[in-house]
Amino acid sequence: MEGYELDTTVEANKDRIDQYVIVPYVGEKKLTVEISTKEVKNFTGIKLADKVYDGSKKMNVEGTATLEGVLAGDDLTLTGFAESYEADDPNVGVQSVKIDPTTIVVSGKDAKNYTYIRPELFELTGEITKKPVTVSGLALKEKTYDGTTDAEIEGDAKIDGVIAGETISFEPATKYVTLASADAGEGTFLIKKEDIQAGLVGATKDNYVVAEDVAVTGKINPAEVTIEGEAKLADKPYDGVASMTVADTLTLKGVLPVDEGKVSISYPTSVGIADANAGHKTAKVTVKLGGEKAGNYVLKNTEFDAEGDITPLEISIKKGTLKLKNRYFNTATTLQVTGAPEIEGVDAETAAKILELPEVVEVGRDAGKNKPGEYKVTLKDNDEAKNYTLVGDTITLKGTIAKRKLYVSGLSLKNRVYNKSRVMDITGTVKIDKGLLSADKNDLKVVCNQKKRVVKTATVGTKSAVLGKSFFTLSGAQKDNYQVVKVTLTGKITKATVSKVTVTGTKYTGKAITPTVKAYDKAGLIVAAKYRTTTFYTNKACTKKATTIKAKGTYYVKVTGKSQYQGSVVKAFTVK
Repeated sequence: MEGYELDTTVEANKDRIDQYVIVPYVGEKKLTVEISTKEVKNFTGIKLADKVYDGSKKMNVEGTATLEGVLAGDDLTLTGFAESYEADDPNVGVQSVKIDPTTIVVSGKDAKNYTYIRPELFELTGEITKKPVTVSGLALKEKTYDGTTDAEIEGDAKIDGVIAGETISFEPATKYVTLASADAGEGTFLIKKEDIQAGLVGATKDNYVVAEDVAVTGKINPAEVTIEGEAKLADKPYDGVASMTVADTLTLKGVLPVDEGKVSISYPTSVGIADANAGHKTAKVTVKLGGEKAGNYVLKNTEFDAEGDITPLEISIKKGTLKLKNRYFNTATTLQVTGAPEIEGVDAETAAKILELPEVVEVGRDAGKNKPGEYKVTLKDNDEAKNYTLVGDTITLKGTIAKRKLYVSGLSLKNRVYNKSRVMDITGTVKIDKGLLSADKNDLKVVCNQKKRVVKTATVGTKSAVLGKSFFTLSGAQKDNYQVVKVTLTGKITKATVSKVTVTGTKYTGKAITPTVKAYDKAGLIVAAKYRTTTFYTNKACTKKATTIKAKGTYYVKVTGKSQYQGSVVKAFTVK
C-alpha cells in the first residue's frame, strides 16, 4: 500500500471495511494503512454430468467453478478442471472422482487480493442412470377371461438397447406375468414393465430398465354367462296396441365377483305381438349384455320365448241420461228407453260397434207408477267385441204405465121441474166411446155408481155436473188398468106450475082485512111469495080488482107464478 494516503474526511468503503486497519497518527492528517488479502477456499457450480449407463467409467464435467466469498464485481476464477474424468465404477448409481488440488489454480485481475486455501482433495460426483431397453418377441397364451391380470406368455424375448459386448436375456421368474388390463379381447395386450424387468438376466442387468409396458399379441376369450328365469310378457288389459311390456323376470348368472355391479342384461321394455286382440300372446325377446365390463362376457342364450295375456278390457255401464218413457196401458209389456247410458272404458264410436243397447225394457203389462225394469247391455257377437267385458251391465230403470183413459157417454141429468133442490137424478147407461182395447171389449164393464148429482143451483135452466173417475165402477180382469175420463152431464130444470091456492083469515070484522094466501105447485110444495103475484078481485073473471076487502061477500084471488113458476090459479073465498 506504499505511496497511498488516506484522507480522513472520506468515509471508508463499508463493503470492504474489513480490509482496512486505521493506525492512530499524530501530526498531519494523513494516515497510512495496510490491506491484507482475503482467504477463499470453497467453490460451487461444477459437478460430474449425470448420464445414462453406457458401460464406461468416463464422466464429463459440467458447470463452472465459482469460489465462495469473492466480492461482487471482482474478477476471480478457478481453473484447471479436465473436461472428463474416470469414475471409480461404471455401473448405475452415484459415482465420484478425486482430483489433485495442485492442478487447480486461481486466476483473474483481482487474484492478488485473495489468498486461495487449497483443500487436501477435490471430489466431484454425478449419477449414472439405468439405460432403457425395449422387449419384443413375446406372445400371450390364449385364455378365457377370469377377471385377473395374470397371463402366461410364450415366445423368445428380444431385448433391444443392450450395450455391445454385454449379454442380457429374459427368463420370467414364473410362467405368469401381469397384464396392464384383465379385459377380454383379441389383438395387442400390455404386459407390465415391472414383470419384464423382474425377468431380466445378466451380469449387468441392474444397469438396464424396461422403459415401458410390453405390447404382445394374443387373445383373452370372453367368459360364458347364462340367463336364468322365464321370459314373460306383462299381462295387460286390451288397449288396441300390438305390443306388450316385457316383465323383469330374467337374471344374469356367471359374472365373476370382481365384476359384480359392472355387468348387466338389457332387453326391450316392450315387444311387438302378432295382433292387439285379447288372448294369450307369445313373442321373441332378445337379451343383450351391458355395463362397464360387458365386453368380458358372452351370453350362452340370447333369445327367449315370452308369453303373456291380454285380458278383455272392462267396460262399466252407468245410468247417464237413461229414462223410461211413460205411457198409457196397452197390450205391450215394455217401456221405451230414452236417453243414453254413460259408458266408461270406450269412446262412443267403439261402443256403437261392440254394444247392444236395449231400446225397450220389460216391466210387465199392468199399469202402475215407478215400475222397475232391467236395462241390460250385452256385447255384440263380433271380433272387436271379444276384446271387452262388461262390468255392471244391468241398470234398474223405473217408469210409469198410466191407466188407460176411457171416454164414456150415455149418461145425463134427468130433466125435471123446479123443486127447490139442487139434486138431480142421473139417468142412462154408460157407453164406452173410446179408449178400450179390442182385447178387453168382452171383459171390461163400466157402470156409474151414483144415482144422483148435486148441481150448482136449483133454479130453472140447463144444468151440468161433472162425474169424475170415482163415480164409475170398473169390472173385469183389466179393471185396474183403466180409468174413466171425467164426463159432464147436462139436464134441464123447467118451471114448476102453480096448481093450488088456499085462502085463510077471511072472517068478517067490519074492518078491512088481508086474507092469508098460500100457493102450491103440483108436487104440493109451497110457492114462496117472491115467486108469485097475488091479486084480489071482486069478480070471477078477475077484471075488477078489490081495493079493500071489508064488506061481507064473495071475493076472488088470482095467484100467478113467476121466475121459477108458471101458471095461474083463481080461488074464490067468502068474507062472513
